[in-house]
Amino acid sequence: MNRSDSRHSGEVGTILAQAWDPLGTVKKGGFYDEYDSYVPRIVHQAKQGATVEELASTLVSIEIERMWVAPDMSRALVVAGLIKNLFDSVGCHPAKT
Repeated sequence: MNRSDSRHSGEVGTILAQAWDPLGTVKKGGFYDEYDSYVPRIVHQAKQGATVEELASTLVSIEIERMWVAPDMSRALVVAGLIKNLFDSVGCHPAKT
């Protein structure tokens, strides 16, 4: 993992902890690294140029399949937008051919 990937992973982890937090763990004083296992998947998608909707779909899928909580597409879209904006702001997407 290069320095840029590490920085992006940290920023995505923070977004997931602060804005997503579907289990309410961080809001209840839990650890900020609660969702770190999902970061590589999200970073990879974002670096490949995933849309907000694709990122949100991944978040909802994680909520359903891994956490067994009721999905919240509205929240997922907001969080996906934050992640997309992060990667768009640094031009971190593959060249389109």
